[in-house]
Amino acid sequence: MASPAHTPGPWDTEPFGRVIALCGNVQRGTVWANVATELSADETRANARLISAAPELLEAAREACDFISSHFENLTTGEIEGDAGEPLSALYSAISKALGPSAHDISGEGR
Repeated sequence: MASPAHTPGPWDTEPFGRVIALCGNVQRGTVWANVATELSADETRANARLISAAPELLEAAREACDFISSHFENLTTGEIEGDAGEPLSALYSAISKALGPSAHDISGEGR
């Protein structure tokens, strides 16, 4: 799998909704996203926290897909058994949204 196009985590927040990269291909601590400030201070900080958690959420979603696939896949039909299909589909959809339309391997294998 190719390297992700996004700045690798971890990301963090600063007061007033600024999102900063703590490592990766930008200078440590560089502010590279500002959450809309016309919102309340609490909502701005909450949005910044959600954005800063994105790299970890993406990795956790990929690991969950790998786990569900390996534990609930019918080895004969290749289909996901039981109630695992719907959450797995939702995870794949969210991962695809995060990686964009050009992503071919959303499973995370090879990362």
